[in-house]
Amino acid sequence: MELMGMVAKIGGVAMVALWLSGTAMAAEPLRVQRQDAQTVVIERDDAAAASFWLSKDTQLDDGDSAVARASTARRLTASVPAGERLFVIMQRGDGAPLVAAERVLPLERAATSAISAATRRATARLCGGARRSVRVRCRC
Repeated sequence: MELMGMVAKIGGVAMVALWLSGTAMAAEPLRVQRQDAQTVVIERDDAAAASFWLSKDTQLDDGDSAVARASTARRLTASVPAGERLFVIMQRGDGAPLVAAERVLPLERAATSAISAATRRATARLCGGARRSVRVRCRC
């Protein structure tokens, strides 16, 4: 009888652990999203003082342009033309810099028939796997 009670308790704990693990979501400390053809939005999860730069590569160097210094804002905007792909580098004090870039495919104003096979494959990878079929619908 004691063994059955212990098995039931362990099974209950395991069920709660599985339920909690299913509700957890991975957090990204730094995100970059396109707002319009000239602007990106930089969002982060905390409000610790940090400096932000736009860079053509993932390394912080003299060629990078500052967006904000010692900012506590959780949301910033930066001017980045749609044709450019720049990296956002966030530096907190002496810590290691975090690097993020825009990940959204620019399908704005594209006809479904004009979307190439390569774009469909890239969209499939972003949506959870290259093997899954993805249909792109434009609501114009």
